[in-house]
Amino acid sequence: MAAPKPDARPARGRVAGWVRRLLHPRLVILETMRPVEVPVLTETKRRWVQGEREGAILYAYEAVLADLQRAYGVRYPPDWTHDDILVHGVTPEMEPILPFVKELHDQYLPLRYGGVVPEGFPSPERLVQSVYSQRAMWALYVEGIRHDDARRPSGAVTASRSSPDPAEVGA
Repeated sequence: MAAPKPDARPARGRVAGWVRRLLHPRLVILETMRPVEVPVLTETKRRWVQGEREGAILYAYEAVLADLQRAYGVRYPPDWTHDDILVHGVTPEMEPILPFVKELHDQYLPLRYGGVVPEGFPSPERLVQSVYSQRAMWALYVEGIRHDDARRPSGAVTASRSSPDPAEVGA
């Protein structure tokens, strides 16, 4: 008769191990997520830390306006002022981020005409972060999220205060 293998467990031990694994399964990570920082926020921080405070604010505001148009499917006419954009160019979907865009505009306006950032002035980082916390804005830069999924199904909206562009009407 052959001697039992020293490493073989009795049937009861195997069943007990199987029940233990069943009741206390090991964690299986199905999907991992890595933190993503929006490039506009990264560049704004980089400029601010390097001492380009005026450049950081100018860059942040202009990038936010460009991304607002992309994310929400609006197009601001070139003859609009920044105040026109804030008054007439806001769609209902943009309402949650409007206070942050207005505050960023207030930082931007004096610099646009050659002003300087006062000493102790806060970084625009928190404003940019708040703007890009909205799904439509964040989705512009995150892999795996389609831009159409981030927007409401209402489609593209063209903001205008006067008659439509003749090229658009003919299309």
